[in-house]
Amino acid sequence: MNNNSIFAASAFELSGNHFGAAAGLIRSEFEPDTVLVALIGAKTLKGDPVGFMEGVFGPSISVGGSLGLTVTDDDTGNSSEMLCAGFGFQFSVFPTIAIGADVSNLRIYGDSLQERVIGYGFSTVFDRSFRGHFTVTNGKSALGFDLKVKDWLTVRTGSDGSSWNTGFSFEHDWFKLDWAVILNDHDCRQVLGISVSPGGYL
Repeated sequence: MNNNSIFAASAFELSGNHFGAAAGLIRSEFEPDTVLVALIGAKTLKGDPVGFMEGVFGPSISVGGSLGLTVTDDDTGNSSEMLCAGFGFQFSVFPTIAIGADVSNLRIYGDSLQERVIGYGFSTVFDRSFRGHFTVTNGKSALGFDLKVKDWLTVRTGSDGSSWNTGFSFEHDWFKLDWAVILNDHDCRQVLGISVSPGGYL
């Protein structure tokens, strides 16, 4: 099966709150084409979660929510849509551990195009350069690590038992480039992402 997809997102800060918007298009050879649009908001109730992940000790508490629209269109002209919501939180009450949970794809209106997703996990900061992550999504666990080699270079790797991925992030001032390769029993895929943050919000 040949799938081609492209995604774009933006984020900004307003009155101490964080907002974002994302859109994507998935073109499939045998499945219906899919368009996804989402609006996201997050609020830090206490502390600095970004500073925590950079090695600054907590505590911090953050909550967030999302509203998404999924539209599919097949070769026969049949279309379906689903409006859904999601919620999540993260808190770090321990010196170097952040714990979070989220639920997404809660159907509000339309067809049931995606199943509900429940996830939880934690991240730990070994030092300012090395971090580990463990997540469970709908009962499936995954483990990953980030290593900051230089101020401008971070390498990543992880696995959920059925697939393995590795990649890197190159960051300079307001520009960030992410690349990863994902390998499983059936295929090998590449993912490329470009982030531009002239306002310093991403």
